[in-house]
Amino acid sequence: MAVILFRAALHQLCGRMLGQLGALPGPQRDALGVAFGRSSGGAPDSFLVDLAVLGLLSEVAADRPLLCLVDDAQWLDQASAQALAFVGRRLDAESVALLFGTRDPAAGGDLAGLPGLTLEGLPDADARALLASVVPGRLDVRVRDRIIAESGGNPLALLELPRVQRGRPAAAGGQDRAELPVADHAASAGDPAPPPAGCCRAGG
Repeated sequence: MAVILFRAALHQLCGRMLGQLGALPGPQRDALGVAFGRSSGGAPDSFLVDLAVLGLLSEVAADRPLLCLVDDAQWLDQASAQALAFVGRRLDAESVALLFGTRDPAAGGDLAGLPGLTLEGLPDADARALLASVVPGRLDVRVRDRIIAESGGNPLALLELPRVQRGRPAAAGGQDRAELPVADHAASAGDPAPPPAGCCRAGG
């Protein structure tokens, strides 16, 4: 069973920046210190934690511009997502950019309202070329067309399929792995199948 730690993603993002913690106002510094387990105390006020993250990023960016990339944002723990959304909506004059990648452009959650760009799947010709580059030998035309159709042009699905096929035996009942839906292959690799499109959201 997967366990999502409270503010785990936020700590991972800010961990290397904590040398600037002393530059923050006392209440914010204390709140973030408790939130990250660096000091003891009662549950910190979420607003102070969010302000502290904003201040921390701003302090780091005072020396040089800062770009923060958060991929698979749909898996963020809620506290981290709320804090980063708070920061993203308040970046103005700071030399900080936040870029979130998420698989489901419709499920914005806490990031809803931030500027977004939907990334469509590869065009058919490009998807065929990518698949051909990772599948050794000749691929049956019907199998190829089915893979292209079910992947929706998603590059990850097209790249993962050959690796999964090489490492798995034939499916029950004699059905060849190549004839199984792309979603089944991706799930076999230990990750939910990615949708055809993704979404990038930006703050700052």
